Amino acid sequence: MKWKEAAIILLDPADRVIRNAAYAWRERYQIPLERSFSLRYPDARPLAGHLPLGFQALTPGSLSFSGLGTKLIIVSHGLPEGLALHRTLLDSGGVAKLLAVCGLKEVGLLAFKGCLLGKGAFLDRLVAHLSSRNIGVGWLVGYKDESRTRTLILDSPETGPRTYGYEAIGLQDLVVRDAVHKLPDDKRVKIVKGNRFVVPPRGPGRRYGAGATWV
Repeated sequence: MKWKEAAIILLDPADRVIRNAAYAWRERYQIPLERSFSLRYPDARPLAGHLPLGFQALTPGSLSFSGLGTKLIIVSHGLPEGLALHRTLLDSGGVAKLLAVCGLKEVGLLAFKGCLLGKGAFLDRLVAHLSSRNIGVGWLVGYKDESRTRTLILDSPETGPRTYGYEAIGLQDLVVRDAVHKLPDDKRVKIVKGNRFVVPPRGPGRRYGAGATWV
């Protein structure tokens, strides 16, 4: 499925795994610089104060462009309780506060590319915190297990070499992905309806269907 536009936030640029995953997702969705955001490299680390190539600074107001047709990808390490950043846990309330400070008013899909964020109640609690800040969200999705972003490079006469990011969770999914196809969504991710009615661009389908309940 394709949303009207995609945007991406890289929250841990000093971590090579997270940084490379963000590059792969940005390339897959062809996200331009004006919708690619990152925190700066932290102090006491190489490139301290700088930004990763191809990303601009995440600042107050950065996400003010977002609407219910926007897919916002957030890349970081994760735990069932929230985002893991520099040995600090950013729980659902902290994530809602960060998004509010960055100017988010509405978003169609919040897609978290980080381990275990769909295992517990993080996504459900995030909807409540976003609602308390009058931020509209259509859908949220997070992995139930440990995730690994893989990179696939395809070459075609029409487009030339293109990089595609795709995810696998756990050893079983990793093997299945490499051999045939990914596991069903209900085994891999948790999908939560938000506080706004948003019909995905290609209709409800199997992923965004009647099985998901409103929070």
